[in-house]
This record gives sequence, structure tokens and C-alpha cells, in this order.
Amino acid sequence: MRLAVPGVLDKTVRWPLAARLAMAVGVLAPLAFLMGIPFPTGVRCAGRRRPGVVPWLWGINGVMSVMGSALAVAVAIHLGVRATLLVAAGCYALAAGVFQRGEF
Repeated sequence: MRLAVPGVLDKTVRWPLAARLAMAVGVLAPLAFLMGIPFPTGVRCAGRRRPGVVPWLWGINGVMSVMGSALAVAVAIHLGVRATLLVAAGCYALAAGVFQRGEF
């Protein structure tokens, strides 16, 4: 992805705004789709095992969404975007591990 984005930016910089917006959506949509899958899947699986935990999961998701976005900005400012992406990947890997072990 890192190698592709600068090339896309160079080739599309003179495109009309609507075309650049469409390109941005095309590049980001697959990533957003994949990042959106873990939470609903986890809630569904946890709800089957323990239905009473679903409201807690929604609450934790809301709190962590706010904290995560603020923390991501702070990490990016102090450690760089690469470190931010690595931390995010680690969080997703940790969540996947917890999900695979069924510890929810």
C-alpha cells in the first residue's frame, strides 16, 4: 500500500475534484470494509455465548473508538504514522487472538 499511494497521488493530482474523491473512496473502501468486520462478528459470537454481554461490548466499543482516535493522533505526532499503523495492527492482531481463543 505504501508504494502504491504516492504513485496514485502523483497521477491523480490534476484530476477534477469529483474524480479524486471517487479514487479516494475506491482506495479506502476495501480497507474500511475489512476493518469493519471484526466488531460485528465478535458481538454476534459473544452474543450467542453470553447475550447479556452485548450492551457492554457496544459501550466498550464507543469508549475505545473515542480514546483510540485521540491516542492515534498523539502517537502519530510523537512517534510517526508508521508507529501508529504498527500499533493499530498489533491491536487488531491481539483482538484476533482473543477471538480465536474464544476468551470473550
